[in-house]
Amino acid sequence: MKKFIKAAAACALAFGMCVVPAACGTEDGPDGPGGVTKITMYAYQPEDWAVKYVNSVRDSFNEAYKDSIKLEIRYFYGTQFNSNLATAIENGNCPELFTISYSNLSAYVQNGYLEPLNSYFAEDHWDDIIPQTMDQIKYGDNVIAYPWYIEPSSFLYYRKDIVEDKLGYTADDLQTYDGIYDVCRAMVNKNLVPRGSYPIYIPVGIPRGWATVGMQYNCMNGKYIVSDDWLTSNLNEPGMKDLNKFYYTIGTNGWCPQQDMTERGYEDSAIGLGD
Repeated sequence: MKKFIKAAAACALAFGMCVVPAACGTEDGPDGPGGVTKITMYAYQPEDWAVKYVNSVRDSFNEAYKDSIKLEIRYFYGTQFNSNLATAIENGNCPELFTISYSNLSAYVQNGYLEPLNSYFAEDHWDDIIPQTMDQIKYGDNVIAYPWYIEPSSFLYYRKDIVEDKLGYTADDLQTYDGIYDVCRAMVNKNLVPRGSYPIYIPVGIPRGWATVGMQYNCMNGKYIVSDDWLTSNLNEPGMKDLNKFYYTIGTNGWCPQQDMTERGYEDSAIGLGD
């Protein structure tokens, strides 16, 4: 299992979460052809390129340990992940590993869903992980998750073939909210937004908050949405007002999604913003 967890972590750079070993998973043992142990992992569905990369690492791992372990990864879009995982847990068919956002770790530990990782690694294995990350993957004295990727939160990227080649804008034009509005408006006016897609991609629902913490921090000159003691709201800070106006503007104009999109929808967006 130790070798498996290390190899699985190598797959994970594409997911932007952490991987956890499930306490409700099946026991290790020969349950496949020729005594091979089958291990299942549930994961959020990333972009096509990420799936191809992760699957290539999975295939390399399975080839290297073909006499003892076979890893299977099941991908789920958006809310399908949570519903399928919840059903599997309730039915006693929980996968051995699954991806999870850092904010959900404590609840899963309290419900008895996760197995500590301490016994699988030497203590010095974690020495090169920054303290802030270790704080996120520990519960008490136990390490309960393997960090795959820590997001820069946040950055903006764009498609040069649309923004520059078809619309004539540059990276400098995207330095302001008004510049982003201009690009979104131009995409719509020139019919560059396929049905089911949007000019700008930004996370939806709860992830819109945690995936844009960096934007909030920068807009408020080093402050967060609430004070350190959680007693004071910073919603009225000028920078936060501007950011909220930005969300409102792209939302009311229909320039960003309000619910999970298909892979095609992500690919057709000209601007990506958030995580």
